[in-house]
Amino acid sequence: MIGMLSMIDKGKHVTPQTLADQFGVHVRSIFRDLEALISDFPIYSDEEVNSYRFTEGYDVRAASWVTLRSCPGYGMLTNYKLN
Repeated sequence: MIGMLSMIDKGKHVTPQTLADQFGVHVRSIFRDLEALISDFPIYSDEEVNSYRFTEGYDVRAASWVTLRSCPGYGMLTNYKLN
């Protein structure tokens, strides 16, 4: 999920299909993961263009490490960089 946050942070709008292709999973898995991330991060769903982005002015690199550590898979990504 940290990889998804990074992609959303880098792009103005990221589609679920783009995320699914990037991570080699079914788009349903992406929707499930996005639902979980939306509860902890200010991710905006733009239904008009079927994409996701952070709300204006949010920077995931400034997010609390406590919040990032709550993401499933965090422990496997000890060398992962968000920028």
